Amino acid sequence: MALYIDCTPTKHGDDVFPSLFEDWFNPALMVLNEQAQARGLPDYRLLPFGEKQVMFSLAVADQLRRNMPMALVVSTSSLNGKDALDVLIPNAATVVRRL
Repeated sequence: MALYIDCTPTKHGDDVFPSLFEDWFNPALMVLNEQAQARGLPDYRLLPFGEKQVMFSLAVADQLRRNMPMALVVSTSSLNGKDALDVLIPNAATVVRRL
């Protein structure tokens, strides 16, 4: 996987179209929120400190196992983008950062 942080590739192969992190992660985010709602919370971000980070990291890792994109664009200013980098960077073959 090629990981683009705060930048977007302008040239890519014919069969490689980068996915936006928010679109790629949305199925896992829905599961996280369902788990929080089962505990009476409206959003997973309201889970206790520590537990929220673990559940989020596990969800990112699980989404990578289920659907590893060829290229992924992550914005560190997005809601979950910066937190996801801890899991995404070690799993990327190539990391490109905006200077």
